[in-house]
Amino acid sequence: MTDPKQPPGLRCVGIGGQTPRIVAARPGWARIAVLLGCAWLLASCATSPDDLTGEITPAEYFQHAQEATAASDFRGAMAWYEAFRERYGTDPTRGEQNLLLWAEYEIAFLHHKMGDDRTAMRLLGELIDRYEAPEAATYAPAPRILALRVIEELQPGAAPDAAGAG
Repeated sequence: MTDPKQPPGLRCVGIGGQTPRIVAARPGWARIAVLLGCAWLLASCATSPDDLTGEITPAEYFQHAQEATAASDFRGAMAWYEAFRERYGTDPTRGEQNLLLWAEYEIAFLHHKMGDDRTAMRLLGELIDRYEAPEAATYAPAPRILALRVIEELQPGAAPDAAGAG
């Protein structure tokens, strides 16, 4: 039985006809066990690229990576992008090639988010260099444009001329 006039953190107890008394409320072990069990369950339900045995679509790789990024699990996100690159990087279709460029951009940007700007700059430079290939005319321009913007943000004046993007 609780009294709405009680200060927070206190509860009124009385068992079997005893006079009720006010005692400090303590979290019960049962509640703690339930909370720990829920935390374990949520952690064990997280999927990583290594857990996958079946075929998943490119969109699912990116979805998992974006969910990991939203949860600030940048290394997990990179693992999803890397898994995508390993799966589709050997003989990509045109659509997969554009997604590979996006994955490369995202990996570089994640390095930046983790404070590793040196690696981010190197990877962004490599991404931009890929747009020099003859087949680059079919590449999606957005990863290159965003890479140039990030380079300019990290080192003003260091980005190659954005003219000719895409």
